[in-house]
Amino acid sequence: MEHRRVNRYEWLPKDVQQMVERRDQIETLLSNSDSPGEAAAGTGWRDSDDPGDHVLASLTDPRPEKREDLKKMWKIVMKHSTHHRPGFEFYMACVAAARLPEHKKKTRGQVNDENKRIAKKAKELAQLLETSYWFADQPPSIIHTLGFDDQPLPRSVQLDRPLQDQLMCVSDLLHDLAKAAEKASSVKSVMGQRDAVTARFIRNLSAFCRKSYGAPLHEVVAAAATVLYAEPITAKYVQNLVSR
Repeated sequence: MEHRRVNRYEWLPKDVQQMVERRDQIETLLSNSDSPGEAAAGTGWRDSDDPGDHVLASLTDPRPEKREDLKKMWKIVMKHSTHHRPGFEFYMACVAAARLPEHKKKTRGQVNDENKRIAKKAKELAQLLETSYWFADQPPSIIHTLGFDDQPLPRSVQLDRPLQDQLMCVSDLLHDLAKAAEKASSVKSVMGQRDAVTARFIRNLSAFCRKSYGAPLHEVVAAAATVLYAEPITAKYVQNLVSR
């Protein structure tokens, strides 16, 4: 008697099923290959660190304790989407929402340290400028000593304004920068780094849902955030977060 092969992903949108099937085929190919690197290059497969891999695995988790909530999530997405590949569109939105720019990957402590260094350097440069030869009262011939007598003057040099005044403005700007950087270096994080990353994802995905589906779809965002960040997120939490 011929047994029908069980499809663990039949509850997914068709286009997402195709993505998962291709992933599984490639992983099987790589595991059976004597040269995984060459085989991966031939398929165009990404590195395992690519955020898209984690997102796809999370949104298609076939385990019973995950599947029911994800099934509801995909059903709502399919109901609201008008895209010709609705599953792929939502998947890409999650990848984009989860991807962090480099400066966002830094902890609050790292950012504070950077601001302290900026404040220190700005003070040092201001002090160096204020004690330099160029900051003292200079005769009009200063323009000639700067080498501008035989060529057009840069726009930054205004002949109707003493050079010293311009340098004083730069000095004041550096002092203002130092004060702003010092203030920024003492800011404390109001939430943990992990919470901040999750909150950023929720806000980004909520914005996508509102724009693409005409509704924030808090339940959908909560389900995606829960599986991606392995922590329970409720629709009520999402609603409160995005309404702040």
